[in-house]
Amino acid sequence: MSFLVDNYVCRLYNLVQNGGENHRKLCVELFKNRFFITRSAPKRDVDREKDGLELRKTCDFCYDNDFDSEMCPVPCTMLEMIIGISKRMSEQLMDEDGEDKTAQYFWEIMENLGLDCWDDDNFGWDTGLAQKKIEKTCEILCKRQYNPDGTGGGMFPMPGLLGINQKKMEIWYQMQEYINWKYRIEWV
Repeated sequence: MSFLVDNYVCRLYNLVQNGGENHRKLCVELFKNRFFITRSAPKRDVDREKDGLELRKTCDFCYDNDFDSEMCPVPCTMLEMIIGISKRMSEQLMDEDGEDKTAQYFWEIMENLGLDCWDDDNFGWDTGLAQKKIEKTCEILCKRQYNPDGTGGGMFPMPGLLGINQKKMEIWYQMQEYINWKYRIEWV
């Protein structure tokens, strides 16, 4: 990666840094994986891609609101998409103090995906195990190969919940259902 891309990934990591644990290698690996939308996925999932790309503007990665594909050749990375939906989740669950909890929800999603265990100490660069696990997790997520209730690889699992098939829902509505299920929020 170029210096500019490294700097950008560092800025993204700083948005979601998790207390004392170092997950920089996990974030770099998520950045290497592209977020893609399959033909069978809801068309509005492109909005999640846009949220991810918007981070490039807020992190001063691109200038004059123009994206330079030479600096970062991938359309939207998994890291950007997940941070983007975490920001949306923080906005939806904002309390009176208005505190941004993007990092909290990012790590909740990492836990849901089973990726939170990959701190830098456990990463295992030599074996490639972490890279393979992260790549497979990203593939399951993008191809919607998880269970209808979101378990087995979805960002917003709701174990045992019947009547909802997350595989056919936009990521936005998966998040809404998850918030309602986990936090018992009633939407007005």
